[in-house]
Amino acid sequence: MKEIEEKLLNFHFFRCNKGYLVALRHVDSIQDGCAVVHGQPLLISRARKNEFMDALTNYVGGVVL
Repeated sequence: MKEIEEKLLNFHFFRCNKGYLVALRHVDSIQDGCAVVHGQPLLISRARKNEFMDALTNYVGGVVL
């Protein structure tokens, strides 16, 4: 998984927990510690929460500009 994660990092994918790589463009919202993607909540692990939120914030900020 780590190898795939490194390859997809430049395409705005980010790992929210040990089982999911999320395309940041498909995150609809953050709710109750989960990234909501197409209506499905995907748990953001406590260990990855700050990095995930930073990556999402940077992505959204880059898209809006």
